Amino acid sequence: MSPIHSEDLQALLQQFRGSAKHYPHWQKHFAYSEGVKFLADQAHCYWLLDTIADLQCRISRAKLESIQIWHLEQHSEGHVVLKCLEDEGTPPAIVHEVEHRDFPMERFKLYLMNRVLFLPSEY
Repeated sequence: MSPIHSEDLQALLQQFRGSAKHYPHWQKHFAYSEGVKFLADQAHCYWLLDTIADLQCRISRAKLESIQIWHLEQHSEGHVVLKCLEDEGTPPAIVHEVEHRDFPMERFKLYLMNRVLFLPSEY
């Protein structure tokens, strides 16, 4: 299967508004929306969900337990930095580097709220 282009994926992701169905992550830390499932399927990035789940053990502040804003930045091919914020404009609570991973977009954002991971358009 050929990789999906960034512009095509961004356009397809905009169709997701709200989410009636949630999929449990295998590590049981959260569930994820239909839009996030679509993203993971199309971009072959279940590694992203697994990484966010793995990082839940580093969540200690009460505010981050109810809402997390995850920013993904691709710095070079195969090198991704994930940042978790409690609110836009605040310093990151977590900064985590992931090597040897592909992602079709340079930047992306996800919301984890009340143990459900959402696309920005679904928030």
